[in-house]
Amino acid sequence: MSSTASSSYLTSKRFNYLDNPFYYIDKELEDNVEPKNQTKPKIDIKKSFRFIIAIVVILLIFILAIIFAIMSSFIINNPIRNGDKIEKLTNITYPQLKAIRTSLIDPDTPKNVTNFQDNWTLVFSDEFEIDGRTFHEGDDQFFTAVDIYYSATHDLEYYLPQMVTTTEGNLEITFDKFNYSGLEYVSGMIQSWNKLCFNKQARVEIKAKLPFDIKHGLWPAAWSLGNLARPGFLATTDGTWPYTYDECDSGILPNQSTLNEGMSYLPGQKLSKCTCLGEDHPSPGIGRGAPEIDIIEGLYHYDKFWGVQTLQVAPFDEWWRPDYDYVGIENTNITIIREDIGTVYQESISLGTQLNTSEFHIFTMEYKSSLNDIDSYITFAIDGITTFSINGSALHPNDYIGWRQITKEPMSLVFNMGLSYMWNQDLNTDELQLPSKFLIDYIRIYQPKDAIEMTCDPKDYPTDDYIRNHKNAYENSNLTSWKSAGYSFPKNLLLNQCKV
Repeated sequence: MSSTASSSYLTSKRFNYLDNPFYYIDKELEDNVEPKNQTKPKIDIKKSFRFIIAIVVILLIFILAIIFAIMSSFIINNPIRNGDKIEKLTNITYPQLKAIRTSLIDPDTPKNVTNFQDNWTLVFSDEFEIDGRTFHEGDDQFFTAVDIYYSATHDLEYYLPQMVTTTEGNLEITFDKFNYSGLEYVSGMIQSWNKLCFNKQARVEIKAKLPFDIKHGLWPAAWSLGNLARPGFLATTDGTWPYTYDECDSGILPNQSTLNEGMSYLPGQKLSKCTCLGEDHPSPGIGRGAPEIDIIEGLYHYDKFWGVQTLQVAPFDEWWRPDYDYVGIENTNITIIREDIGTVYQESISLGTQLNTSEFHIFTMEYKSSLNDIDSYITFAIDGITTFSINGSALHPNDYIGWRQITKEPMSLVFNMGLSYMWNQDLNTDELQLPSKFLIDYIRIYQPKDAIEMTCDPKDYPTDDYIRNHKNAYENSNLTSWKSAGYSFPKNLLLNQCKV
């Protein structure tokens, strides 16, 4: 499609706010009003009494409004605790929003899905039934569509907020041809970073339809990322992605000391367990990072459509190979271990399952992070059928590094559709049938009934103060490193003589 045909994405009225209404006085009516005789005023006792009553009522309404505002602020900024139940999402405050929701569970969610099996209960849902929703910064309680170039994977498109909306009961992300910011394509990325997070154990269920243009290289994805990193903001991922590590050994060092030199180009774990006392760290004594779990990514390979599901971690095993004895594949006829097991930037446990793109599918990721790493796991499924499971023991210690953890970090959600040679080297852009749509019918998140924790700032793994204290990194997507944002990595015990 030509750039002219696509220009409506930048100028369409549906993305503009309505102008304020103008009020006027009819001059003809004003001229015909007869002047009142004010020389002999007459006091009407009944009218005066009614006037006093009206003033009292107005004052009462005003006082009640103040009380309501104070109570609302208290509720928003304080967790609702009921045993282990925590429902504080974030410390962000919002302006007046359209159709503001008062519950984490969408009222359009069917009542028969509020529980899964015996232990899981629904804690968040979005059914996207209201058409025409927008996701510019501040538009939505839970999600933001970003205005950035995604340089991490050298994408060929620019992400614009207006490429994300809701239509016919679906969240709709559109990829189209349009010259913008020196690129030929525009698309959308929506994320719940620092607004909506789940912690330590959750079951995330997404019903979505992947576009046919995966065949020609499009890259639709639904994934989750630790809240200490903001997707697309490279200064925040520097030294955090995809670390999930709570040890003090060579695994925290730059380029990770191993027998296989050059295996890691990571700068080292910025927020390690052995950060020196008094250094900049959100929770001293605990190794922190931003692991990634890919719930679904669309790929065309071997003349087939694949749904790819992945856990990404650091530091790395030798040659990026975890212990596959602890990775269980449900059906090896349709699910395979991908050749892409990692790069110098991440270790991946990644498998692909054959699927078709003509239908909606339910993609599920369920995980539990236990105090005992052996009891931790991640299980992936498509249409209710398990594709594969990763036991925590797959990431057990080796001769050089310790346990990599199934994430304990607060995790946010991301949905996007990109185009990159880093994902698919066989791009065929001339065959793309644009505009192309990535549709999400619903998002549902479940947690154990006795361990509900929906917050981006949990007490044991806090993020809010750290983000506030490093705003430059989290607000400027053009910055490519922690140093370029004006900050330095904290000192650690292995590289500096210090107390921890």
